[in-house]
Amino acid sequence: YWLSTGAGLQKFDGREFKTIPISKELPETNHPFFYELKSGNILFAYKKGLSIYDIKSNSFRLVRLNPLSSIISHGNDLHPVDDYLKPIVESKNGIWCWAESQQQLYNISIQDGRTLDSIRIAFTDDGSIMKLISDGSDKIYFFKIKSDIPR
Repeated sequence: YWLSTGAGLQKFDGREFKTIPISKELPETNHPFFYELKSGNILFAYKKGLSIYDIKSNSFRLVRLNPLSSIISHGNDLHPVDDYLKPIVESKNGIWCWAESQQQLYNISIQDGRTLDSIRIAFTDDGSIMKLISDGSDKIYFFKIKSDIPR
C-alpha cells in the first residue's frame, strides 16, 4: 500500500510504514498521482515528471522529467506552469496523460519517456461531459455525452 502526504511518500508493508526518499529515479515524493500499469508496476506522476516502481525489483526508474514546468503567456501576463502529467489510460506503447494547464493529452512511452503523440482538447461549456476510452492500441476515443445536470 502507498500513501502520499506533504511530508513525502510512504510504503506500508502490512506492519509498518517506510519513508521513500527522493532519489535520482524518484525526484519528488509529495502528492504524486498513482496509476497501476497492466504489468502490475506502479506509475508515479508528480510535478517534476514520471517514475515507475517495479514491484519485482522493488526499485524506481525515472521515465521522464516534466517539460511542462516552464513559463507560458496568458494575455499580457507570464505564468509559471507547474503542471502534473496526470495518467489517464494505458495504451499499447505508452500511457496517455492529461496536462491541465495546456488542455492537452500526451501519449508518453513508459520505456523511454518520449512523447509518442499529443492531442489538444477544446472543451465547451454546454453542459456536456467527455468520456475517454482506449481500444488497447495507441488510439483513444472521445465521446461527447449530453448531461442533464444543471450548472
